[in-house]
Amino acid sequence: MKRFWMVSVITLLVILTGIPATQAGDTPRMTFAVLSDIHIQSWHLPAQNKLRTALRDLASNFQLDALVINGDLTNGRAADYHTLQNLLAKEKQLPVQQLYTIGNHEFYQAFHERNGRFSKETFPNGETDEQAIQRFLQFAGRDKIYGEAQVKGLHFLLLGSEGCMKRGREHMDNACLSQTQLDWLDQKLRAAETSADPVFVFLHQPLGHTVVGTDNWWAEAAVEEGQKLRKILTQRPNVFLFSSHTHHALGPGMVDSRSGFTAVATSSVAKPARRALADSQGVIVEVYDDKVVLKGRDFHHHTWVQRGIYPVPLTPSK
Repeated sequence: MKRFWMVSVITLLVILTGIPATQAGDTPRMTFAVLSDIHIQSWHLPAQNKLRTALRDLASNFQLDALVINGDLTNGRAADYHTLQNLLAKEKQLPVQQLYTIGNHEFYQAFHERNGRFSKETFPNGETDEQAIQRFLQFAGRDKIYGEAQVKGLHFLLLGSEGCMKRGREHMDNACLSQTQLDWLDQKLRAAETSADPVFVFLHQPLGHTVVGTDNWWAEAAVEEGQKLRKILTQRPNVFLFSSHTHHALGPGMVDSRSGFTAVATSSVAKPARRALADSQGVIVEVYDDKVVLKGRDFHHHTWVQRGIYPVPLTPSK
């Protein structure tokens, strides 16, 4: 609770005084961007153009060490992945490390017949969780839904739904995390406890009653093993959980530290909720020795999101 009030006071001072979250000459040890809900489909040019704009804003204004796209990359179809792959390949200034998590829309081939026609009535249209997962893994260049990457010595833990289709259509948009995946996360976080370095965890679906847009029954059910996941994360103050899915616009409430870890919302590149049609948002993360600074970015206007800068102090190791 003490740490939550510290974050709140610092954030309030930034909002009221306009003092930047970092001082001149204070160089971060690492900078990365988190995008989400880009919703690339082979036929949908507006989403493709928004992603190009976001990537070019990043390339023009930041020296990124990594780019994370936290789910809802596509609508799950092979043609969508092909379009996204081609789009990324044409952006020459992207960081070498590009990391991806799976979202609920990666399973949406199940709503299409084999000829491509959208058909909820015939769900799952011969599709399985395993087929959807394999298309994602082939694109991401991994052999498992969850995994670890290191960026300049810091840990990035990528989580993802192992498929809810088998539980019925009403579960399709939720994250289903196996006990094996949860145990793996717990072990990784235990191993990192002796260090004061932050650990960055990524899952498309949010935990309920954390960041803005999650104080409702829908968000509470978004991670079917939510109570287990929360228990693993709680009282790990240097752990940052990045979630997406709600599309909620960035600003007040995009960062929450009440549960002893820091939850971070990432909005949407394709369509932030309740914003103008042209709007597009994501998060820039600056890592310092004593803090992590989370900055909401407005890609359409090439500016910071108003009231969207959150410096979070790191807790020294025991």
